Amino acid sequence: AAYTFACYRRKANRDRSYDLTTDSTLDQSFTERAKAKEKWGEKAEENEKKLDGILEEVKGQYLTYDGQPVLAVYHAISSGKTESSETVWGNALPYLQPVSSPGDALSPDYISRVTLSAEKLASLLSEECDLSGEEKEYFKNIKKTPSGTVEEVTVCGKVLSGSRIRSLLALRSAAFEIVYDKEFVFTVYGYGHGVGMSQYGAGQMAKQGSDYREILEHYYTGCTLEG
Repeated sequence: AAYTFACYRRKANRDRSYDLTTDSTLDQSFTERAKAKEKWGEKAEENEKKLDGILEEVKGQYLTYDGQPVLAVYHAISSGKTESSETVWGNALPYLQPVSSPGDALSPDYISRVTLSAEKLASLLSEECDLSGEEKEYFKNIKKTPSGTVEEVTVCGKVLSGSRIRSLLALRSAAFEIVYDKEFVFTVYGYGHGVGMSQYGAGQMAKQGSDYREILEHYYTGCTLEG
């Protein structure tokens, strides 16, 4: 998936003076071997050997749709079902559609909670709206997708997207619920944008016997592995 993503971004950058950057917000993050080994500590030799073996096994393989490399995005943990690229980024891609990922619920980080006072909430949302009225009436008309992602919610009369609220409140995902009881409690499901492959879900599929081809075909709808 990482190699496919790099192929996709290299094609997107074909009119530039470079193939890829190491800026993860644009292309793909990168760590030099020496820094990776330092981070791994006593596990360095074991991890390096493992990764070299994996790379040798799949070298040159990449996912395609209609013969072209795909935008093979991935995230840490889904809400239990992945999300469409259209919902999250407004760009509908046939291979980035919602699929089930039940193994994510087994992650110790599947659920997280953020508790905020009314004052703290007002401060964090001040870029978008002024909170007023009864605190229990701040949030109304929460609209969710079948995957659990909050598409939009009315906050004191202003409609905000779930992704915007996630950003402003530093939530782990846009799949969340809100409960008010003297304070606002945001219960959040999963971690990341939710599009494409869930890394934790993929790990659970592997533990249950799926090989990498089956995992990729599950998360990237209608794609073909080539190379």
